[in-house]
Amino acid sequence: MNTKKILLAENQVVTNELITFQINRHQNGKTLLSKLAKIGYVASSIESWESIETHFKQPFPQANLTFNLQTEGIEKEYRDAEAFYLKNRYHLRFDPVTELEQETIREQNRLYTSNDIQIEAYALILQTVENFNRLGKLGMRINWGATHTINSVFVSDKLNLTMEANKKHLIDIVSSLK
Repeated sequence: MNTKKILLAENQVVTNELITFQINRHQNGKTLLSKLAKIGYVASSIESWESIETHFKQPFPQANLTFNLQTEGIEKEYRDAEAFYLKNRYHLRFDPVTELEQETIREQNRLYTSNDIQIEAYALILQTVENFNRLGKLGMRINWGATHTINSVFVSDKLNLTMEANKKHLIDIVSSLK
């Protein structure tokens, strides 16, 4: 088995959205930590909101949370941080997005050939396109309008008298070969 593989497709739109989502999660985490630091709760991450509540109940443990917050003069800021947490609790991340993680996301959205047959078919299709284009340049008469009848992977530009591989069909055909 040949270990060489050929990149057939990469979904860059999805990749960029996933990376942006992780970066935004990290930004949300930094924003929450900043809001909490302003009212005296310094941490590098948050496991649950209960630990924050417990922290702010410490001055008067027998009193309710609101009393403790009002006594400290931080009720509005606390409620703002709590609202931010509740809105974003499933979209929080406290560690930065690494380059390795971004590359892993990219790799998950790439489609490669997976065997020698796929690699050979890919190369032959591209070589066939190149050969037809070369024959056309050498003056051979080619029915450019009928090149797709060979296979849907082949499409021609009748105006420029050239052929190319239909990228979507190329991916479908090559990836279906076992």
